[in-house]
Amino acid sequence: RRGQDGYQSKAFFDSGGGGFGQACQCPQFRSQGVLVEHVPCHYWRISVVCGARELLFLRHAKSDWRVAGSDFERPLSKRGRRDAPRVGRWLHRQGLRPDLVISSPALRARQTALDVCKAFGIGENRIGWEARVYDASLQTLWRVLTECNRRADRVLLVGHNPGLALLLAHLCPTLELPPDGKVLPTATLARIRVPADWGTLESGSGVLLSLTRPAAMDTDPE
Repeated sequence: RRGQDGYQSKAFFDSGGGGFGQACQCPQFRSQGVLVEHVPCHYWRISVVCGARELLFLRHAKSDWRVAGSDFERPLSKRGRRDAPRVGRWLHRQGLRPDLVISSPALRARQTALDVCKAFGIGENRIGWEARVYDASLQTLWRVLTECNRRADRVLLVGHNPGLALLLAHLCPTLELPPDGKVLPTATLARIRVPADWGTLESGSGVLLSLTRPAAMDTDPE
């Protein structure tokens, strides 16, 4: 049986004759990303214990190259300001609220993260502005992920290419390139299922669930 998001794993307690009762969450298992199903019975037996979490990789929305200034201070373009909220609305419709949001502090990524998080009422002070994500290598992004709070079951990472695309390929090596050869164009969201413990991520341990570009987000069924 799957959890509310379709991918949340569970530990089921069963008995010889009892049916499933009301679901509850045991803190001991919940801290490991495992939802526990409670069954009223004379004895309990754990039949399945396994965990899974999700990563949401979001490349910042399209930026405006016409604005003078440093790369770090480059803002979103008109198209980017339209696409970023679109991503947030799509995530909200899909029921994919992040437990933890980590973003590059570069202006274009910052604006993207803020616009996305508005859909969930997540304020600026609840976003982790991680300087290492800006212009980060694969190794640096990997370290950022392994340091995630273990209580977070779904993490949204807002960043830049080529780092995000390299990280996606490292987690999901069987990823097939889209027809145009672009894995993560601006404002594109990758949804990945990963093992339960952030600290034990391994190359190839991810399962790509979806790769969605902003143009498809208004047409996807709710």
